Amino acid sequence: MVSHVSPDSIYGAGSSLRQHMELMGKYHLSLFSPVHRSVTSVGKGVDVINFFSPITYNYDVQLSFFRRFILSWASRFAFWASSPWVLYKLFRLSPNIIHLNSLVLSDFLLLLRAYRIFKKVAVVSHVREMLDTQVSTYQKYLMGTCDHFIFIDKAVQQRFYEVVGAGHEFDIVQNPFKGARANERLPKEIATLKEAGKIVFAIAGRIESGKGVLEVCSHFLSQTPTNATLLIVGGGATGYIDQLRTIVDRSNGTIVYLGQVTDLQSTGFFGEIDFLIRGEPFFCTGRTVYESLYSGSNVIVPALNSDLEKDELLVEFKEKVFCYPPGDFASLMVLVETLSGCRKSETNRSICDNYENYVASLNSIYSKVVK
Repeated sequence: MVSHVSPDSIYGAGSSLRQHMELMGKYHLSLFSPVHRSVTSVGKGVDVINFFSPITYNYDVQLSFFRRFILSWASRFAFWASSPWVLYKLFRLSPNIIHLNSLVLSDFLLLLRAYRIFKKVAVVSHVREMLDTQVSTYQKYLMGTCDHFIFIDKAVQQRFYEVVGAGHEFDIVQNPFKGARANERLPKEIATLKEAGKIVFAIAGRIESGKGVLEVCSHFLSQTPTNATLLIVGGGATGYIDQLRTIVDRSNGTIVYLGQVTDLQSTGFFGEIDFLIRGEPFFCTGRTVYESLYSGSNVIVPALNSDLEKDELLVEFKEKVFCYPPGDFASLMVLVETLSGCRKSETNRSICDNYENYVASLNSIYSKVVK
């Protein structure tokens, strides 16, 4: 496994990596993990190799000049400066499969082209991100190194085909999810709100450009139904957090910011809220949507009805999925008002998991690429 984040990370790619390694423990696993991040949550027998992970911001999100150019190029320079050592470790390990946790690591694929001159190895990459609408010919060339792609949902797969083109071996495999019940680590604010009879809407994840968090909050500020509250959980850049706190201070308690919560899913948070909201300007599900659905809650996603019909991963939860046109926050607030007026907080929600299906899918993929 090669990752740009540590499995200790509380966000999507890190959480999915951690669960993947736990579920696929029957394989002899080695992990290349960023040198600047600690790794504690790995099973016994997992070799951890720290390396300078190259970051390519080839996904559809607005980033600062510093991150897109200075930070990206610095990480890639550090990676290539240390690449002889990385190649040495690969020769020592001599793996059958190299599995990238994300396509932000695309520079690593060029190194693998060199490695393949001497060693036979199958290359698999997860695709977790919505690719940028314009990807360079060079990036497409690097992606061609992969023998198989694993898309986390239909929307990610569709964007990849629009940008990179067809003709690639792939499977759509949902991230591993398991619902959780509330425990003593559940943020106390939720119990207080539910006791007050509030319908609890929530946004969870990174607070940054392209996520729609501030836009959703701004509309809630002026249009929140009297029996609804919006909870925000997650960290982000100082500038965005400052703007969020300003909105929260003006909301008279209708918007609550809980900050960053370590391993939020395990607290039972997603099973206690009523609706999880995504605010991206395109059809998007993401990890928090499924954490909510597998915990028995409802979700509101930016999507057209045709998007939902094409996403087979959402079919079994269709009664719990509500959608609004991407970027149309006025329509979102109409939906919020409607749902607040006709629904009551549910109790004794059923929880489930997809672990068995995930393991079967990955076993099948690994068997196909190793011949």
